[in-house]
Order: sequence, then structure tokens, then C-alpha cells
Amino acid sequence: MCANDTHNTVFILLIVHTGSRGLGASILRHYTRSDGNPYITSTHPEYRNYLDKHDHAVVWAKANRDLLAHRFKGCVFGSRGSLGATGDADEPAEDTDIDNTEIEVAAAEGYAEAKEDLQKILDVTHNSVSPSGFQVDGESREMWLHRKGAAPSDQGFVPCPGSRGDFSWILQPLGNGERNAHSLAHGAGRLHPRNAPNLRRGPISQLTTTSMGSYVVCTDPDLLVQERPEAYKSVQAVVDDMEEFGIAEGVATLRPFVTFKTGAERRK
Repeated sequence: MCANDTHNTVFILLIVHTGSRGLGASILRHYTRSDGNPYITSTHPEYRNYLDKHDHAVVWAKANRDLLAHRFKGCVFGSRGSLGATGDADEPAEDTDIDNTEIEVAAAEGYAEAKEDLQKILDVTHNSVSPSGFQVDGESREMWLHRKGAAPSDQGFVPCPGSRGDFSWILQPLGNGERNAHSLAHGAGRLHPRNAPNLRRGPISQLTTTSMGSYVVCTDPDLLVQERPEAYKSVQAVVDDMEEFGIAEGVATLRPFVTFKTGAERRK
């Protein structure tokens, strides 16, 4: 992602949108095996065990995102040849007035500085259950807040991703959070279901680039179709609604450069 803030400063950012869907599904199967819609109260013998499994899935999802970011960092900053080298290794360097050694040293220094400057900016969970205090009829009550496709707005800035062919936003939460349950939309949201017939028009080869000039890397042809930009709402409309309601303000836009998606592992 290429990001522009309100000062028109350009940054290169990595957004990792993944979590614990497989692990979460296994927990769901476990608790719905004998009851299709279990209701676990605080006195239920499985109450504490379920919450422990939930918290484990949340932590596992964070670790999963960290691992993907670490692997991406390795792809960009891992074992690479000379940064000043171009073309084939055996090809003689073109004669210039500048010492190639100086170019390589300068490039290597800049490369090292960029690598050391990498850091995690945000880590948001948008599917979770957590205890939270609310005012109900003027009375403060401790309740369970279930966020499904909603990001917490009481932990700092919130990313609001668009499709692979649309901008994404970084949001600044506004207000005390009571009107919106301390939550914001976590993304554009789907406009069409994954199996919608209108998503399968045109050759798949056209789906490896977008109208914004970005590239798409995906080894699963079904996923390539299901996640095409037309399957999602306009993220601008979602951000506009939140700004109009006074619960968030867009502070930075992110333009997609490369989108990596794969679902090949699910076939094994």
C-alpha cells in the first residue's frame, strides 16, 4: 500500500488481513456438535473453557499476522545480492563517472536504515467478544460486546480497508463511543455474495491487475473471482457515513500497489 496523509507524505505500508478462521471454526464445531445454538451462561461448566479458547484464538490470530509480516519482510529485506548490481551477475558494469562501489555502499546504507525503521503501526481484531461497560437507562452495566466485522474504536487509529481495486483508509475515532458501541466498520463489506453469477464475467486473466494500476497475486482462481473489486461496496461511502455520523474522521488514504491472496492450502 502507498499511503498519503493530510500532509501529502508518502509511505509504503503492509496491511495483513487474516486471523484465526480455521481455528475459530474448529471451536465453533466443538460447541455446536450437540447443540446448534448453544447458550453458555456464566454458571455453565464450559463458560471459562470457552472464553479461554476464544482468547487463545485472538492471540493466535495476532501471531499469524505477525508471522506473515515477518515473512514479507524477509522477502524484501532477506538474503539478497548487491543492491547496486543490475542485470546479470557476469555482465560488466556500465562505465560511468560515479564509482559503482560508492553507489552500492550508499544503497546498502539506505537499505539498512529502511529495514531498521520497519515497525508495527496497528493491530486490530474485528471478530471478538469482550466485556465492556455501557450505560443502560442511566445505569452503568457490565455487558459482553460482540464485534462481528467491527473494529474497536477505543484503542487508537482504525484501518478501514477497501477492495483490492479501491483505496483503504486510516480512521481517527471521534466521540465517546457510546452511540456506536465503541466500534467502527472494519472495511467496505461485500456487495455481492461469493457465488454471485455476475462476478464470473470476463476472462480470469483480466483479474490480475486493477483499474488503479495495482497487481494481484493469487494462486486460487475461485478466490481471484470471489474477491474481485466489484464484489465489494465503495469504501468511500462507508467512510462518508461514519464521518457524517460523527464517530470517525479519515486521516490517511492508502492506495493498493500489490495484493497477495491465496487459498491453495485449503485444497490439501
